[in-house]
Amino acid sequence: MATAIKQVKEALEFTVDQVSKLKNGHIMVRKGYFYRGGMNADKLKNFVLTKLLENGIVANVIDYGDHWAAFIGGASVARQSHFYVELA
Repeated sequence: MATAIKQVKEALEFTVDQVSKLKNGHIMVRKGYFYRGGMNADKLKNFVLTKLLENGIVANVIDYGDHWAAFIGGASVARQSHFYVELA
């Protein structure tokens, strides 16, 4: 049986920039941006939940939002501007 993070990564394959496990055991999904282009945190949350349900994965959204940061070339997705969804 695949671990929860592996299942989430496979369900969201190529549609988000980062799927990682936090120290508290929750799963963090991030999608970076330079321009928002009509995207927002609600749209990402709904997209993630839809993709997970299509793949038979039930998850609770703990937190979601928009992290804005000034551009830093070569920085990780977590340090750049991104939308995020925290799952339990």
